[in-house]
Amino acid sequence: GMDLPSDAPGGGVNVVINASINNPSVASMAIGTVGFNMSYQGYHLGTVAAKNVTLVKGTNVLNLRGVLRPDNLTAASEFMSLYLQGKTTTAESVGVSVEPNIPWVADTVKTMKMTVTVPGYDTSKGALIRSMSTTHMGMNLD
Repeated sequence: GMDLPSDAPGGGVNVVINASINNPSVASMAIGTVGFNMSYQGYHLGTVAAKNVTLVKGTNVLNLRGVLRPDNLTAASEFMSLYLQGKTTTAESVGVSVEPNIPWVADTVKTMKMTVTVPGYDTSKGALIRSMSTTHMGMNLD
C-alpha cells in the first residue's frame, strides 16, 4: 500500500510504500539501504529508499520512504487522481543507489527495474480529505 503522511520540508509530499519483491535465488544477501527513482508514464515522481534490506529466498517486503517531487504535474495529477479514487495503477521503479557502496552490489541494484502495482486509496476508510479551508479568496466582476 501507499500512504502520504505529510508535506515534505522543501516541497513535495512524504510517501511511505510497502512493496513486495521476489528473490527466486536460494541465496540470501544483506544489501543495506537501497534507493529507487519512481516514475509514472515515464515521468519522474520522486525518490524512495528502503533501509536495512536483506533479501531472502521468496517474497520480501520493503518499507520504502521518500518524497514525491514530480517533474511533470500533469502525469502526477493523473497518478494521484487514480489513487484518490481508489483505483489501482502502476508506476515504474529503478534502482539508483545502495549504501554501503559496494561496487558490484551497486551495479546490480542499478539494473533493478520493476513495475510497481499501487493499490488505490482504501475508500472504505472514509474520505482522505476531510475538510479544506481558504484563507484568501478574490473575485473579479466585469
